[in-house]
Amino acid sequence: MRPTVPEESQGTVRIGSSRPQRDGPAARRLSNPGPRLNGSLTNAVAIAVALCLIVGFPGGTAGQARVAAVPHVLAIYQSNYTTEHDNFTVSLEVTNAADISYVYFTFCQLSSPLCYLPVFMTAHGTNWFVGTTHSMSSYHGMTVGVRAGYNITIEYANNSTLNEPAVPNPFSNLTIAQSVTGEYMFQMTVRNQLFALSGVVTDQATGAPLPGAMVTASPGNNSTATTGANGAYTIPGLLNGTYKLSVSDHGYRAANQTVVIAGQDLVENIPIANATPSASHTGTNSGASPFGKLSGSSPFLIGGVLVVIVALVALVVWRKRSDRSRPVAPEHDEPSESPPPKIE
Repeated sequence: MRPTVPEESQGTVRIGSSRPQRDGPAARRLSNPGPRLNGSLTNAVAIAVALCLIVGFPGGTAGQARVAAVPHVLAIYQSNYTTEHDNFTVSLEVTNAADISYVYFTFCQLSSPLCYLPVFMTAHGTNWFVGTTHSMSSYHGMTVGVRAGYNITIEYANNSTLNEPAVPNPFSNLTIAQSVTGEYMFQMTVRNQLFALSGVVTDQATGAPLPGAMVTASPGNNSTATTGANGAYTIPGLLNGTYKLSVSDHGYRAANQTVVIAGQDLVENIPIANATPSASHTGTNSGASPFGKLSGSSPFLIGGVLVVIVALVALVVWRKRSDRSRPVAPEHDEPSESPPPKIE
């Protein structure tokens, strides 16, 4: 597929070949140098013309006759994860951008001969060129799971071109694949949309946020997040589907619940209960135990308190038994009458 280019540089570009070839006015000028000469004069003229083309004609400008030095490609970067709703970006770094007329990349499906309009890459900074597509859904057939590839063409001021990729591939961050037409291309894939799960973990009794709680979503990427100071967590990179959400924190019962992600980010707040009826993770007493405040004390102190309590109970019991065993004195509220004297 040939992009629209300025009139003076139009020609056929073989995208993906290791040595780009062109036809057009420039190629015809080089292929038709003039009438042939015989003998040693022919050889001398040919050598002189070649030297002039390389170093420039006397009195002429370097830009008109000198072949520009070909800049080397230093780095190529592409979007890491591209979904149907995302744009795809390619960045290119060269050693010297002064002699470059323009740069573009063309992307095609690897499993079919379908290609799309070239994307021109604009200059950024000194030696960088960046190009970005429309969203993948705007291109016919670029749906989830489709493997595609692209190649980059650099057009120089002297009408020469350079294509990437080349084999062997010097860029370890990129993968080269072959299309059905046999062309080498940098590979990219349209992937599923990803979503994020977020929320706040709180104390079920008090509603206070719990920092440091662990939240895990499974299956999938089994991502684990730790809640921050405000109890908030976020798990990114989840596909549509059903997940088991597990929450754990020291001093609290583990909580498990099911969540469903369906086409959008999900917010799920999770309250969890204390593991014991003693003081809670936040310091609030939620239990009825009279020894709740002693749960963090030393065993010797707790043992001493229990001994004192037992001694007090024993003393109370002993006093009650002592009171029961003591004889009861007769009551003298009213004086008793003595019997009358006996008369003989």
